[in-house]
Amino acid sequence: MHTLALKPQSFSIRPVLAWFGTVFAVFDAALAVSAAAESHRKPKERDLRTLGINPAQYPNL
Repeated sequence: MHTLALKPQSFSIRPVLAWFGTVFAVFDAALAVSAAAESHRKPKERDLRTLGINPAQYPNL
């Protein structure tokens, strides 16, 4: 009788770390934009883009 060898499931941690990195980046950008708005400063374009906001349209929001 021939038995199938069970291959251990491979689990990559990279997608999980990438997800946490993305969550951290969005949270960081939200804090930065919020702090800039509260102090009547223009937020950095990078932070606005991270949040999906077009920097050219930010003053009109």
